[in-house]
Amino acid sequence: MKLSFAVPIYNVEPYIERCARSLFGQTLDEVEYVFVDDCSPDRSIELLLTVLEEYPERKPFVKIIRHEKNQGIAVSRKDAYLNTTGDYVISVDSDDDTEPQMAELLYNKAVETNADMVVCNGYWHRREGLRILESAPYGEGENGSFIRDAILNRKVTPGVWVKLVKRDLIFREDMIWPRGDHGEDVVFSSQFTYNAKKIAYVDAQLYHYRYNGNSICNLPDPKQRERNAKDEIKNIEDLERFLKSHGVEDKYWYGVFVNKFYAKMLFLPYVGQRKYRRLWFKTYPELNRVLFWGDERYKSSYKQKIWMAAIWLGIYPKFKRRLATQRFCPNNRWRQW
Repeated sequence: MKLSFAVPIYNVEPYIERCARSLFGQTLDEVEYVFVDDCSPDRSIELLLTVLEEYPERKPFVKIIRHEKNQGIAVSRKDAYLNTTGDYVISVDSDDDTEPQMAELLYNKAVETNADMVVCNGYWHRREGLRILESAPYGEGENGSFIRDAILNRKVTPGVWVKLVKRDLIFREDMIWPRGDHGEDVVFSSQFTYNAKKIAYVDAQLYHYRYNGNSICNLPDPKQRERNAKDEIKNIEDLERFLKSHGVEDKYWYGVFVNKFYAKMLFLPYVGQRKYRRLWFKTYPELNRVLFWGDERYKSSYKQKIWMAAIWLGIYPKFKRRLATQRFCPNNRWRQW
């Protein structure tokens, strides 16, 4: 096989048909499909098999790995990777979909440039509208070292699903398998990115990352957010361990800083409640002062200081709409919280 798609599946009945058609309809031949059924409680697998009947030529190249019990996205993604046999691998979330030429364009670029990784752009379909996910710094698409540093320092999307990776990168001895089900793709992506000797870029939007209100990332449930934060912390620990093992923790400190900040922000919608305001402050407490005052490496803007003061005083929920306006919002990412 030239290429394998690795696809974990759990509770994606509204999305799986669109996802499957986008994968089976790829323009590249010699493609393998590895789906992992993590004990999905709905009709996801049934619908996947129904769509497969429309593409009989793909049937011999489809694997469905079934878990005996639900194990979560981190283990499902790992098992999908471990069962691939293609020269290259693309990871796809089963509530997303791809452009039909994604595999062909990324694979041809990898062969042409002898790259270990090829990145592309994508579309982020949010409730607020469409946004482009950039995988390379503007104007630096042909510079692999700039792309590597931008991904590891969270300057561009770290998502694993806009990256074709050489399968050898998955089976390295220094591979650390993430333990948590929130932010696990960043741990995978960061390791692939760092270990890739050569990174190439296709300047096209080839992946559709779609908002799923039922995913564990988006459920409006404070207890789920608490579980997500614990998982995020585990994965940040794994990421830090990997970077330290290669002696580059200082070079890529900003990427870790951003991950820690995102872990804190999981509690932001609920800081009006004493419990979750306390959890916000206790999650990486060393960041509290830095986010407000800044330090020798991080500069805090006046808009960020306003947000931090509102959180500190527990008045954020009441003034959320006003804080999210252009006048007070540090950037668009803050606005979505």
